[in-house]
Amino acid sequence: MITSRKIKIWTLATQALIVVGFGHGILVFFIIEILAFPLMTKGNFSFFFNAPFQNRLPMVGLTSLFGQVALLASIANGNKITKLTCQIIGLILLWLSIIYFTWTINRDYNVHFATITALPFCICTVVTLVGQPIGQTIKKVGQWARDNY
Repeated sequence: MITSRKIKIWTLATQALIVVGFGHGILVFFIIEILAFPLMTKGNFSFFFNAPFQNRLPMVGLTSLFGQVALLASIANGNKITKLTCQIIGLILLWLSIIYFTWTINRDYNVHFATITALPFCICTVVTLVGQPIGQTIKKVGQWARDNY
């Protein structure tokens, strides 16, 4: 797992900038995080996956916010075990927010554009999780090619 500051910042930025169709306009996930608290106080939110689009937004915002806070904590923390734990928890929460948001993709047309704009975030998390083993494998293959040819 890559624990560099740069990939974490890219992951945070790409997740915060996922575009969501909302009514006759668009929002980004960062705005949904800000709107989560007022929507929670109104009381029309749901923990269920089959809930309507508008009722799932507060939970999407909260899980996204907690995931971003965990990733920021992994950037700021110096302890290696705590840093890795916060990074894993943050990535899981960010993925949960996207899965929770896109769960009803067959029913809600508001979700389709978010699925497409989530691709950079997907790439960042894949690079974060398996980037170092891929780099080591490429180095080993290059070393093997230099030694044998």
